[in-house]
Amino acid sequence: MEELCSLDHLIQEIEEKLQQPASKLLQDIGSVLKKYQAKETYENPQDLLLEPKWTISDYSDITGLLKSAMKKLRDTLKSGLHLQKGAMGIKK
Repeated sequence: MEELCSLDHLIQEIEEKLQQPASKLLQDIGSVLKKYQAKETYENPQDLLLEPKWTISDYSDITGLLKSAMKKLRDTLKSGLHLQKGAMGIKK
């Protein structure tokens, strides 16, 4: 259950970052992802088996949300790259 809450928090942070200008987004997104890359260790791995399993609809809901967040991120990064190239006078 903690992993789900942690994932929800990560998604929320990324969605908030997507509202920022591209340059600020690039600075902040690395720090957000680093926080969640640390491996968690469990004292008793069998405790994980007691947690309820996710249903297919849970995965479907999260998949849609993540796809949407990734599309927004990709669009923001592309937009920022185009703006940066334009400011530097670089053509495709």
